[in-house]
Amino acid sequence: MNFNICFGNFAGPTQSVQAQLLRSMLAGDMVMYICRSLEELGHRVTINRSYVDKDAVNLFLERFYGDQDQPAALRRNGYKWGLITPEQLLTDGLYNPFEFGEAKARQVFQEFANAARQADFVWYLLEEAGPVCRKVNPNSHFLPFGFVEKFGQLGDPASRRYQTDFNITGLPTERRLSILESLKALGFRVSSCHAEPDYIRLSMMEAARMTLSIQKSLKHQIFSPGRVPHAIMNRVPILVEYDGPPSYLAKYCLVAPPDDFVEACTQAAGRQDLPQVAQRFYDQFAAELPMRPIMERILDASLLRTA
Repeated sequence: MNFNICFGNFAGPTQSVQAQLLRSMLAGDMVMYICRSLEELGHRVTINRSYVDKDAVNLFLERFYGDQDQPAALRRNGYKWGLITPEQLLTDGLYNPFEFGEAKARQVFQEFANAARQADFVWYLLEEAGPVCRKVNPNSHFLPFGFVEKFGQLGDPASRRYQTDFNITGLPTERRLSILESLKALGFRVSSCHAEPDYIRLSMMEAARMTLSIQKSLKHQIFSPGRVPHAIMNRVPILVEYDGPPSYLAKYCLVAPPDDFVEACTQAAGRQDLPQVAQRFYDQFAAELPMRPIMERILDASLLRTA
């Protein structure tokens, strides 16, 4: 089967080229994970900025930022396509309310729902988004990320040369910068990467004893479906700031609540077995959560129902 991952939905009259490129870069982990998962099953995958493919299943992320008639036009013109949502949808009618004010969250939800209703299927990456997605489109399915051998690029953690104690990834926010400064004040060496290309981020992660997944703000409670598997698969130990509902990824990470996060960083930095911890999490992930049967199940559930 052919698949085409398209970023054309990120374009719109109010969206600058820079904003579109930034979204494309930030989506890199999820896009490559899905790409490698489909390729592992023998499917052909293309990734592009703008065009849709009549002979493929087209995949779009998030929502359509421009003309709100585009989702309906895809259906009218016979394109087969699905929508992948990585965001929290905890309340019907509000899209990621931790990120937006209520009025904006309602507007963005309508944009998401408009696209989701027209899609042949919806894949959601956060399990808690399920009830809202299924209400908008009954052919909605939870897509957990499991082990894909070709996704990780870094080698044996025991052979790395460490230059920093921690690496922080993600766009800079007040919460993340506060943690960074707290760790520096304690004498730790901390590197940070925000929206750099992955070859730069990978090099910075490889040189750090561990990486940190810090919430954007104290209002957020997201177990990142991109950042966390990226660290596990590259065998970099990751400490996640989280105090929300149980996540299937938690057993392959170190986890600490916001109030104890800096102390947890301090304790983790004192461990001498971090390379072994990263390898153990990697091996456990591979044994317990292979991606092949997950993707086979998702394709059967979502694609065959629309045949």
